[in-house]
Amino acid sequence: MEIIGIGIGLLGFGLFAVWECIFLTRARFLKPVLLVTTISLKSWATWMVCLHPDKLPIPEWLSHLGAALAIGFFSLMVYSIFLEVPFAATYGTGIGERRLIVSGTYALCRHPGVLWYPFIGLGLFLLFSSKLILIAWPIWSLANAACIIVEEKVQLERAFGDQYRAYQSNTPMVIPTSRSLSRFLAQFTATDGATNENIRQ
Repeated sequence: MEIIGIGIGLLGFGLFAVWECIFLTRARFLKPVLLVTTISLKSWATWMVCLHPDKLPIPEWLSHLGAALAIGFFSLMVYSIFLEVPFAATYGTGIGERRLIVSGTYALCRHPGVLWYPFIGLGLFLLFSSKLILIAWPIWSLANAACIIVEEKVQLERAFGDQYRAYQSNTPMVIPTSRSLSRFLAQFTATDGATNENIRQ
């Protein structure tokens, strides 16, 4: 059962990599289908590992902290992945303006959704105290990292060319630097409304 749950999650990440590969092809009509399938598989796998009966003794107050972490960072992930980018152009059939987004959480790092993901796992572990989360989440995090490498090479660099390479040179892939953190925070203190120009899909 443990292997099945982890395997279903890996299948979800694998299909996401396929989604990345077909992004610029004529098979873009498959994008919504693959997206829904990927989300469904990942959600099912997450639920399976969270409800696994092999538990660790964790104080009740930590479960409340875990709920806050899981909800908070899941909300951040949804915001970064689905709300900061043009939804139809990114996840639909390619209809709509495609821009490279370098502001908002994308000023912090190039893949903020990947940055939030381990914190979701930590929150779920504290909430459900499942030992299997401690095994599954690192494996899925590595799969997630592999997906963004595919995304950059197969999709983003081809779609945006020099614009994306300039973004790569100024912004870390996942782990924020002091420079990117300062740039991110500056967006909230700017008085002239000037922020990084949106030039992402």
